[in-house]
Amino acid sequence: MIVKMNANLDQLVEMTKYKHKSSPYMVLLILHNICFSSANKAKIIANDKVIAVLSACLDSDSPMAQRIGASALWALLHNCQKAKVTLKNPSIKRRIDETYASVKKTVLQNQETQQDVYHLKCLETLVQFLSS
Repeated sequence: MIVKMNANLDQLVEMTKYKHKSSPYMVLLILHNICFSSANKAKIIANDKVIAVLSACLDSDSPMAQRIGASALWALLHNCQKAKVTLKNPSIKRRIDETYASVKKTVLQNQETQQDVYHLKCLETLVQFLSS
């Protein structure tokens, strides 16, 4: 429903600039959930602002934002050739590679949690998809 209404993706992107005290990642989670719908993938990929927000999550200082962004990008890539072409953009691919190397190093140094393992798996899958 959100994607069917004109300019709602742009509105969500605008809302990511403002953090709510009790749930700072709510808008990112909404974008994340939209990425799982096959019907919405083409609209999301066509919107450069959404792709920019999701890829910018990878550079975030917050591990939660990084996880949401990596998971959303992975969802976009799943069964969507257009997403693969879009995400092979050198700047996005570089962000993914750098984040993967950083998270892998961090997870190996610290005790890993289930969230860390999932985060690493998302990034690892993104790297594999974009390398093929």
